[in-house]
Amino acid sequence: MYCLPLHIYELYPSNVYFLSNMATYYLVTKEDPKTALKLYSKVLKKVKNDETALRNSYVAASKSGNDKLKEKYRQQLVHYGYIKQ
Repeated sequence: MYCLPLHIYELYPSNVYFLSNMATYYLVTKEDPKTALKLYSKVLKKVKNDETALRNSYVAASKSGNDKLKEKYRQQLVHYGYIKQ
């Protein structure tokens, strides 16, 4: 199986769709939620209310066992109206 190097995101550093897709690759295919969280945080720095990045960050935080981070993303999802409290 082909493995994408983490630094490949440097090819398109301002493209949030590319970064989000890379993060999803690490979350789902590589089962590496910590790397996925790093990439999703880059997306959320550029677009604070990106629903996909917020939801997937919540999942990645849950998979990595980071309850504080999981709560942070849950609060952001509530704040932007993507989920109900």
